[in-house]
Amino acid sequence: MRGPPALTVRPALGHATKGNGHIAADRRAGGIPTVVYRPTPGRPPGLEVLDLPGLAARAVERETPLTQPARPAFRLVLAVRGGQVDCSVDFTTYRMGAGDWL
Repeated sequence: MRGPPALTVRPALGHATKGNGHIAADRRAGGIPTVVYRPTPGRPPGLEVLDLPGLAARAVERETPLTQPARPAFRLVLAVRGGQVDCSVDFTTYRMGAGDWL
């Protein structure tokens, strides 16, 4: 008789994961880190416009990679100008293409 899959906690992000690397279903609410808004130094707080390379650079700088689940404590508006991108919102993945807004 097999028991439930083992859970592993990755201390750097605080995620509980199954042996296959997926986030455990029972840890959704508490296991995903909240990302707070921190304005760019020297700019007034509020609205900032970034392209994807700029957003990715900021994420790496702040140790919150775009490839990891996160719960932003601020609003994001995405506009795709070309190509395609997969974006997950509330555990649902959407494929966005040129001209799409999310």
